[in-house]
Formats: sequence, C-alpha cells, structure tokens
Amino acid sequence: VISQIVRSPGAYFKDTYDKSIDAHIYNGEITPNRGTWLQFETDSKGVPFVRIDRQRKLIATEFFKALGYDTEDALIKIFGNSDALKLAIDKDQTKNQIEALTDIFTKLKPGEPYTTDGLFGFIASKFFNDKQYDLGRAGRFKYTQKLGLYERMVGVTLAETLDDEATGEIVFPEGHKLTKEDVEHLRDIEYFENGNKAVTLKSNQKLDEHTTVNIVRVYTTSKSGEKVVRNLVGTDTNLTIDRVTVSDMVACFSYFLNVMDGIGNTDDIDHLGNRRLRCVGELLQNQFRIGLSRMERVCLLYTSDAAD
Repeated sequence: VISQIVRSPGAYFKDTYDKSIDAHIYNGEITPNRGTWLQFETDSKGVPFVRIDRQRKLIATEFFKALGYDTEDALIKIFGNSDALKLAIDKDQTKNQIEALTDIFTKLKPGEPYTTDGLFGFIASKFFNDKQYDLGRAGRFKYTQKLGLYERMVGVTLAETLDDEATGEIVFPEGHKLTKEDVEHLRDIEYFENGNKAVTLKSNQKLDEHTTVNIVRVYTTSKSGEKVVRNLVGTDTNLTIDRVTVSDMVACFSYFLNVMDGIGNTDDIDHLGNRRLRCVGELLQNQFRIGLSRMERVCLLYTSDAAD
C-alpha cells in the first residue's frame, strides 16, 4: 500500500480567458473528501450554471430555488444586484421550489418516477447525508478559510459601517478601504465569529438547518466604469460539521460572483498547498468502509426476504 498525493477537499475558483470566444470563463467548485461535487461555471455570455457531480448543466438560480430561495427578491437580497445573477434569473424558467426540484431530478435521473417527498430526499441524500458526505479533517478548515469573509476583504471599500453589534463601537466606517492589517485586526477580534453581520437565511428545514451567513456590502467598479454596491456573503465560521451546509453553498456562489466582479482570489489547484497526503491508514479505512457497506446491503436484502 502506497501513500498518495491527492486534491485536498475545499473550495476553488478559476478565471480563464478563452481567445476563441473572446470572453472570460469563470469556474468555482466545492469538493469533498467523499461525496457529491458542486461546480459553478459561466458560458460565453456570462450566465452562471451549476453541475451536480459533473452531470448536466443547470442554471445556478434553479439550484438555489430548490434549496428554498424561490423568489427573485430572495435571491437578490442574499447575493445583491450582480449582473451575472440577473442573467441567470432571466434565463431560469422555474417558478418555485417544487418546479426547481422536479427539473433537477428529471435532468439527473431521466425517466425515473418521483414523488414530492422523494424530490427532497434526492437533494438531501446528495449533500446533507452525514454517512455519504465527508469533508475529512482538513475539509472544514479549508471551507472556513476560503469561504469566510476575511480573505475577500483585503483591498475592498466598505459600503456600510462595520460596528461591534454587542457594544455599538464602530470598528471601521463606511467608505474605509480595508488594508491587510485591517483584516488581520478583524481576525484578531474574531469579528464575524462573534455574530457581527450574521444573517440566518430561511431555508427548507427538510434539507439543512445550518443556514447562518455573514453579509457585508462593499463598493466596486462595474465593467462600464460605474461605482456599484456588491454583497460579500461568507459561510458560518463557527461550523464544525463534517459535511457541506447551505451556508457553504451560498458562500461559494457569492465568492463565484465576487470573482466575476474582480473581488477575491483565484486558485492554482496544482499548488501543493491545495494537495494533501492520503496515507496508508486512510486507504485501508476506505476499503474497510466499502466492505461494511456491502455487508449492510446483503444483510438488508436477507432480512427483507425473510420478512416476506
């Protein structure tokens, strides 16, 4: 048995210029140690799409409608007035959560019968099942590090005041351009960990209950040169759960939109900082898990036959 160098679970973003279509193609993804991949990408017109487990493309807003944010106002309230988000909303034909869930199911499992409960169970089993989804020991740390707000805030100009909601003290005023030292100060005082700028999103409790995010509004310059306000949405930095959450997904798509607006950093997946060692113990553990899951299926099959 030989140790392997593999991609570390985490969130990664990429900006590629395609000469053939004279456009930037953006990619973002959430990768687990074990479980379903979630990938965002744009087409040549800048419309954001999502892929679940590298299967058929779906309009990004359709996926978030399936999670419970099924109105245009709800999406804009979370992600802000992003140009790419508006393109996705205009292209999305689904009107509510059930329609979005149905469309996702029929595209990923064409021809299979379904029920309303089965639609919710399908999404829940893909992402929110502790047995099937695992980030590993490094995964949650990487998610918090990348999808939290601190990394994106270096060099941005605040469109609102950052104050300590417990004491009322102003930490940084509106219009202040944050330096690296300012962001380090926010880290030192655990600004977001203490609940500042925290918002609990109303999501479907059948899927996931971890929906707290941090939202900060900042100024940036649009492609036409206008000064515009954009939302930075960060995941809950207090999370310790070993699977993906709704707050992770929302923060990932927000970061994806932010990269399109020139905010945040892209990643080099070949950098050794984004790799990890899969050692002998983990490899044996994976084989042992496969054996136990096969044994479980056989036991369930025999017990069901005996009951009949």
